[in-house]
Amino acid sequence: MKKIITINLSGRVLPIEEPAYEQLQQYVASLRNYFSTEESRDEIINDIESRIAEQFYTLIQDRKSTRLNSSHVSESRMPS
Repeated sequence: MKKIITINLSGRVLPIEEPAYEQLQQYVASLRNYFSTEESRDEIINDIESRIAEQFYTLIQDRKSTRLNSSHVSESRMPS
């Protein structure tokens, strides 16, 4: 059984499995690294996080899931 963490991502409170949270943290870190030389990097990253939070919320609502898992995190990285 995987530990569930409750996170606040761009103002949305979401339950997420610990391995998925770690995966999300790594993804956000890679974004920070990629945009490190951009003057508006914080705004860019905040916009991306907001979109991911919207996708997570939709995934939970559409699938009637009680928590996010690693496959949800992987799906959120794909353009829609």
